[in-house]
Amino acid sequence: MRRRGGVENRERRLFVAGVAIILLAAGAGASAGDTAALTGASISRAGQVVELRFMLRGVLRRPALSTHGSQLWIDLGHTRIDLPRRPLAGREASPVDSVRILAASDGGARLVIEVDQRCDYAM
Repeated sequence: MRRRGGVENRERRLFVAGVAIILLAAGAGASAGDTAALTGASISRAGQVVELRFMLRGVLRRPALSTHGSQLWIDLGHTRIDLPRRPLAGREASPVDSVRILAASDGGARLVIEVDQRCDYAM
């Protein structure tokens, strides 16, 4: 609460949580034609930052990121999925509501990360 000219002014602060997304690739020596495999996922928290880690085996191509309302989509071309559709089911931590993995029609994978509040993303 702040006072300005004798009048109380209550300020609300927007809570902005951070989500750090880390893609870890192993096997960088594979040829460019090889398909990567999405093999692991984990989640951890450090203060207001939630960190999502995804393990890939093979060649990691540049991911395509886009936001869709409360979702962040990460498209991974030429990536096979070796995980369940909801790899973190029951372990999500606010602001992360859910993490889903979808098979893309081009043989890639899409990570769909849904949040329950306004967030900043870092990758």
